[in-house]
Amino acid sequence: MIDVDNFKAVNDTYGHQAGDETLRLIVRGIIDCIRSSDILIRYGGDEFLLFFPSIPSDIFASRLEEIRRRMESITVPGCPNFKPTVSIGGVYGAHPLADAIHRADLKMYDAKHERNHVSVSILLPPPHNGILM
Repeated sequence: MIDVDNFKAVNDTYGHQAGDETLRLIVRGIIDCIRSSDILIRYGGDEFLLFFPSIPSDIFASRLEEIRRRMESITVPGCPNFKPTVSIGGVYGAHPLADAIHRADLKMYDAKHERNHVSVSILLPPPHNGILM
C-alpha cells in the first residue's frame, strides 16, 4: 500500500488542481518503476495498491524502495515548497486479498511514523506438513 505523505497540505496550500497534478506525477513515477505485468490501483484519495505477480522475494522490498526514492525526484509545477514523498507498506506472500490489504495497511502506518519510509513483511506459507521450524 502506497500513501502520499502530507497530501492534504498540497490541496490546502496550492489547490485541488495542484493535488490532481501531484497524483498524476506520482502515478507516472510508480509506473516507471514497475513491470507491465504489475497492477497499480488507486485505492482511495491518495492511497494506492500495488500487486507484483510472481516477483521474487529478494526483489520485492528493493522494488518498493526504488519507488520511494523515485518520488523524491518529482517536481510539481506551481508547488515550489512541496516535494512529494510516500510511505509504503508491503506484504509478500500468498494470502487472501482482504488479509493482504489489511496487513499492508498496518505496515504502511508503521512506515508513516517514519515518513517517507518503506515497511515490509515477508510472510511465507507454512510447510505442507504443518511443522514450522
